[in-house]
Amino acid sequence: MKKLTSLILIVLSLLMMLSLASCNKETTSEIINNAVEKTNALKEYEAKMDIVIDMSMSGMTMNIPMNVVTKVKNADTDTPTVLATTKTSVFGQEITTETYMDDEYVYVSMDGEGYKMSIEDSDGEYDYASDIDDMLKNLPNDLIENIELTKNNDGSLTLNVNIPKETFAEIFDDFVEDMNEASGGASIDGVEISNCKVAITVKDDYIKNYDISFNMEMTVEGMKTNSCVTAKMEFVNPGNAVTITPMDGYESFEEFDGLD
Repeated sequence: MKKLTSLILIVLSLLMMLSLASCNKETTSEIINNAVEKTNALKEYEAKMDIVIDMSMSGMTMNIPMNVVTKVKNADTDTPTVLATTKTSVFGQEITTETYMDDEYVYVSMDGEGYKMSIEDSDGEYDYASDIDDMLKNLPNDLIENIELTKNNDGSLTLNVNIPKETFAEIFDDFVEDMNEASGGASIDGVEISNCKVAITVKDDYIKNYDISFNMEMTVEGMKTNSCVTAKMEFVNPGNAVTITPMDGYESFEEFDGLD
């Protein structure tokens, strides 16, 4: 009888331990959104972003790739220090731009030429840290809480989710607007988005990768345009110190009054 009682107590103890372990397990929404908040709270970081816009208009097709490597320090202040290297290709010609921003000026170097302008006059044109903020967003709990995360070989966890277009437009409104502005200030009407997808990878409680993609239809200067937008963002060793070294000769750049 004593042996039976002991066995029952052991089984009950095991059941309680399993129950507690289950209660303490983080949900998908907690894992993802806690990592987003922790990454957003970094005071310094390096992020790589690859954006590709495949566009078709009036029988013509165009591929617009862009690669941006951004390093940020003092991200928790109103005047972060930012170094960004941007590479894009226009009609087969690669264009590389280096941008350095301190608490007073934005310094820009392109094709061997350099200039500077006050942060006020730049009107946010070179605020690459803000572009990262526009993409690194929390997702609604009810949208992802029942989705099982994929465990990768390196121990990271990946979420893949399709998002209703209305929800996507609300979450990533600033990013979608940035893609609209890529048209160069042309007259735009009737913007419609569809096929919205997000893939997020978490490692060591930080965001490792944050990818979004969507299709966009709009009328540009009276012409129907269809675009497929893919943006892939990677944080490089989040939580580690970042070194920023401005481009050579930036202090001697001539001042530019501002953008038209």
